[in-house]
Amino acid sequence: LRQLEAAGWIRRERTSAVPNGRRIWLLWRSAGAQSDPTPARSAPPAPARSKGIVIVKQGIEPLREDSSSRQRPEPREVAPLPVKLEPPCPPRRRQAVSMAELTTAAAGDPILARELARLTAPPPPPEPPPQALATKELLAKLPGRHDLVMPTARRLCVETRDEKLATLRAFEAMARAVAARTVPASVLAGCFRQGMGPAARERGKVLVAAWKRESGGGLG
Repeated sequence: LRQLEAAGWIRRERTSAVPNGRRIWLLWRSAGAQSDPTPARSAPPAPARSKGIVIVKQGIEPLREDSSSRQRPEPREVAPLPVKLEPPCPPRRRQAVSMAELTTAAAGDPILARELARLTAPPPPPEPPPQALATKELLAKLPGRHDLVMPTARRLCVETRDEKLATLRAFEAMARAVAARTVPASVLAGCFRQGMGPAARERGKVLVAAWKRESGGGLG
């Protein structure tokens, strides 16, 4: 309080109007009672650096220019490297092997000799159509030939003079059994001879009955 009073901020007054016997007046609230404030200390601004420093291994060296005034270098045009184009390699031609050289090479190999004989054999004559074959020849070619099932069934219908749909289905089942080698072709040929006998009145029925008897099964 003594220091504030000496600085002119407060004033103390002895009185019995307050319990502690001392009244304090705040002088900065009243006009004209505030003393001049102490001026704030202000240091002059440091001079701005126009050049920076760079720390290197050997020591400190000044920058040549300010980073704000530095300009990017213009990109230089780089000439493309010359590309040497080589002509494509011509395809290699396979050397032809004469038949004598191929025969000599296959002389010691039986598998290669058989393959050579198959390749050099003349093509077989074209097979005649099923319609040009006799019924006996058609039945002999039937094993393993599923493409001859329907021609054989139609041929049996024509030979027996029974072209009903049920008879055609029965003959088709018989021909399919022979083509699958379930029943020998000789059995179907024997049944056909029985159906074509001079004593047979209904050839189709006689042929089907002989097939059921000789093949040991039905037509399923």
